[in-house]
Amino acid sequence: MMELTWQNTLAQLQEYIAHNPSISIGNNTVTLPGEVRPEFYRLFDKVETDFIKDNFSDLLERGAELSRAWADITKSVTGQLSLESIVVALSVKWFLNDPLDGLMRSLSNPLFEVLKGKSDMAKFEEDGKRLVSGAFTSYFKEGYRRWATLAVLSLLNPDKNYRVPAVDDIADPLMGEGHENPGQHVAIVPEAEQSNALSFQQQPIISFVVPKVMVWSPLLGRFVALHSEFVEPFWTAREISRNAEWLDFINLKRDNGLLKIRPDQKIFPDLTKMLPDVAIYTAEYLEDIALVADHRHMLRPYLSVEVMEEADWFEKGKLATIKRHHAAMNPRFGTFVICREPPPQAALDELAVKPVALNQPPAVANTQAEEEKITPEAQGQSGPVTVPEPPPDIHIIGVGYDKSRLESLIEVLSKSTQPA
Repeated sequence: MMELTWQNTLAQLQEYIAHNPSISIGNNTVTLPGEVRPEFYRLFDKVETDFIKDNFSDLLERGAELSRAWADITKSVTGQLSLESIVVALSVKWFLNDPLDGLMRSLSNPLFEVLKGKSDMAKFEEDGKRLVSGAFTSYFKEGYRRWATLAVLSLLNPDKNYRVPAVDDIADPLMGEGHENPGQHVAIVPEAEQSNALSFQQQPIISFVVPKVMVWSPLLGRFVALHSEFVEPFWTAREISRNAEWLDFINLKRDNGLLKIRPDQKIFPDLTKMLPDVAIYTAEYLEDIALVADHRHMLRPYLSVEVMEEADWFEKGKLATIKRHHAAMNPRFGTFVICREPPPQAALDELAVKPVALNQPPAVANTQAEEEKITPEAQGQSGPVTVPEPPPDIHIIGVGYDKSRLESLIEVLSKSTQPA
């Protein structure tokens, strides 16, 4: 049986090293003189690319589809908002721009281990498959979530972009160093300012949670903010908007079992247990959505959005997670689940209206609660009767890469123009 292409290329690379004694690859140092460097890295990179093409051709096709959709949506939003840049994590950016280039970078260290003699071909293959598969899952998940966010944003026809310059541990290196307890410092939330860059990045240690995306939408005649990857803020706001609806952040954590109760627990818990992939807010005034959360308060979303990039998300029990997020945040206009693949019928059935059996009404007068449960037609009948049980306000839509399928979400969001 013929060897795979990547194995042949690896043999060529090892042969090239053997015929060029000026190349030295030790445990801690790599010496590559200028005259051999280009060919060395050409073969080195080819081992990585051949390995991925040999083993992950299906993932490359899925990545290429996302990459094309990403290029289209970023071009659209950049034009609408006159942006100079849309910032995502560097590793995800590499993947979205060129899936092969983004994935091959995870193979660099294992390949050098082979060249150092610390590993062999079989170990490289084992580690390589694990690393590439894990990288793809991570990059694809974040990439499709970013695409979905920009797709919603594009449909709002935005024409102005804003940011809130919240203090983080880069601006204040002492933040989070333990010299004060979380929530102890009280400060004013900075004012939003116009920006020519849209950034999905957020430091893990931050004074206030502020929107990652904040625009003016002429379509709605309101400001719209979107936020994702929630972290717990360190500071307490001196003032919060009186026009917004606020959730008690501390009670939310308590009710979801996220409060610190043991000394060995992290100071800040994993908030993904109760918060959606993306929360959307709207307001007539910019200052009403400039703050998403301080130490004690969290802005109630107008809409929650969950993004399912996997085809088997329902089989993996993700609907239970979606319901938990929905119950915790209680978004004013419900939750939308954006699916890359057609929604599974089982998930739609689970969210459909279900009948609930009620017992025969007693002969004596009904209480008010019982009267509300019994339909007029059922009065006086024998045997159990049924009434519909209202389903949770969760809507599942198959979107793929067609942003026009998100119009129903925009229609619901337009209700934000109505008085609370």
